[in-house]
Amino acid sequence: MLQNIMDLMAFSLQTLRLNVTYDQVPVLVRHGLIVLAIDGFDELGDPNGYELAWAQVNELVVGARGQGSILLAGRETFVGRDRLTSALQGFRPDSDDLYTFTLQPITPTLAKQWLKERGWTDSIFSQENVAPLFEPGSYALRPFFLVELAGEGVRDQVENGEVDDLMWFLVETMIDREATKFGDDVARVTSEEQRRNFVIRFLGEVARDLAENQTEAISNDSLMWIAELVAHETVTASLVGILKNRASVVAFLADDDRRGYKRFSHAQLLNHFLSRITVDAILESEIPKYVRRNIFGSEFLARFVDVTRHVAKDRLSTFAKRAISLISEYGDQDRTRRNLAAVVLATTSTLDADFNLVLVNVAIDEALIVETACPLTLESVIITQLDAREADLRAFSFGGNCHVISLIADAGTAVPIGFPHPQRVQLPERMLVDPTDIASWLAARSPHADDEISRIDQLPARVRKHDLFKLIGRIGRYRPFWLREGDHRGFDRGAERILDDPYWPKLRDTLIKHELVTVRDVQASGSGGRFFHVRRKSDLLAKSTDDPQIAAFFNDVVAAIG
Repeated sequence: MLQNIMDLMAFSLQTLRLNVTYDQVPVLVRHGLIVLAIDGFDELGDPNGYELAWAQVNELVVGARGQGSILLAGRETFVGRDRLTSALQGFRPDSDDLYTFTLQPITPTLAKQWLKERGWTDSIFSQENVAPLFEPGSYALRPFFLVELAGEGVRDQVENGEVDDLMWFLVETMIDREATKFGDDVARVTSEEQRRNFVIRFLGEVARDLAENQTEAISNDSLMWIAELVAHETVTASLVGILKNRASVVAFLADDDRRGYKRFSHAQLLNHFLSRITVDAILESEIPKYVRRNIFGSEFLARFVDVTRHVAKDRLSTFAKRAISLISEYGDQDRTRRNLAAVVLATTSTLDADFNLVLVNVAIDEALIVETACPLTLESVIITQLDAREADLRAFSFGGNCHVISLIADAGTAVPIGFPHPQRVQLPERMLVDPTDIASWLAARSPHADDEISRIDQLPARVRKHDLFKLIGRIGRYRPFWLREGDHRGFDRGAERILDDPYWPKLRDTLIKHELVTVRDVQASGSGGRFFHVRRKSDLLAKSTDDPQIAAFFNDVVAAIG
C-alpha cells in the first residue's frame, strides 16, 4: 500500500540493485535523467489515512520541478483530474503541465485477432455460446482472461460450452488441474476433493499472508511453511514433503522480481482467494489482521461479491448475521467495523430478496453495491465512497444521521426516497458538485412519482409500476455472464429473483423474439439446463426509444402488460 512512498522507492532501488539512494531520486527526475512512475495510485483515492502519502507526493512534485516527469497510474474513477488538482498543493498551474491519458478497453476485433494467432478458429467464434464472450464491454476482453482463454485446455472447454461465470470457471479449472499433479503416492491416499481443498486452503492462506503484510510478494520460505501447515491436515507426515514441493509451483503463483519470492499471477486471483478465506474466517467469528488494519477497496469488494454467488445460501445468511453481530461487538480502535460493514453491503445483492439487514452506527471507507440489493436499514451510517453503478438501492432505508460523501453512479443507478445527498456524484461523463444538480439527479432516480426510472416519458404510470417492468431492471443489472434455468435455486440468489418471478417466461419470450438474448441448451450431468445471456443490458436499463430494436421490445412489453 502507498502509505510511505519514500520507503517504496528505497525498496525498488534495492530490488534493482542500484547504487542510487532514494533521496537522490528527485534530483535525477528534476534533470530529466529518469522518470518516476507510481502504479496503483488509485489506492490514495480514499481521504482517510493517506495524508502522509499525499504530502510525500507533493514533496516529489516540488523536488522534481524542472525537466522532470512523474507518472501516476490508477483507475481514474477513483483518482481523476479534479482529485489530483485539489490534493496536489505543490502543483503550479501557471508553470507545471498536467496531462491525463485513458487506456481504452480492448475491442472485440482485436481480441479475436489475438486469439486466432494462438489457435482459436472461426468455428469456435461462430458458436452461439461463444459469441457473447466478445461483445463490447465483456469480462472476457480483459487481458488476464484473454491470456487464460488462449490456453488449450480452457479453449476446449469454451468450445464445449462449459463457461458460466468466467472468473469462477477459470479458477475452478486451474484448481482441478492442480489437484491431479501431486503424483501417484498422494493420489492413492487422498481423494480428489481433499487435494482440491488443499489447493484452495493453501492459496487462501497465502492471500491472507500477503494482505496482512500489505505486500504483493511472499518468500519461498514462507510458502513452504504455509504449505506444511496445510499439508498436515491432508496427508500423513511421510507425504507432507511432496505437497510442499508442489505448492511452490502451483499455476496460480508466478516468480516475483525479487529472487526467491512469489506472487499471484494476477490481482484478481489474489482477491478471489482472499474473498474465500474472508468468508470462512468471519463464519468462525475470527477477525484476521488484514480485516483490522487494511482498507477494503472496490477491487476487492467486486471480487468478493462474485465469490459470494457460489457460497451456499445458508452459509451466506449466517455470514451476514455473524458480520452484523461482530460489528456491534467491536469498538472503533481499528478498521474492523468499517470493513465488516463494507462486506455486508457487498452481499446485499447475493442474499435472499426478503433478507432484511440492519446496520447501525458505523463509518465505511469504500462500499460497493451491484445489481438489485435486498432490504437494508441504515441508521447513523457514514459512507465515504459508494460505488453504485447499475445498482438498484431502492430496498434500502436510510434513517437519521446517514451520510454519503461521494457517489459513483451511472444511468442504471436507482436510489430510494430519502437517500442522503452526496457532496459529489461521479458519473461516466461528468462530476456533479453543485447541490442543486445533485438533488435534481437523485430525484430523477428515486421512486417519487412513478416508482421506476424511465426515459420513456409517454408510458403511463401503471406500466412503469408493473412487476414485469421492474423485472427488466433486475435482469439488466444481473452481472454474471449466463443466467441458468434449472438448478439455480438455493445457490444464486440473483438468478432466483429473476427466474422465480412469475413474469419471467413472458419476458424471456419477448427477449428471444427481439434477439436480445442468447439461448444455450446444455444436456449434461451436474449443471445441465437452459442458459441465457442477455445482450444490451445497459440499453435495457436506460430504456431509450432512440434505438429501433429497444423501442420494439418495449412496445411488446407494454402490449403484454395491457
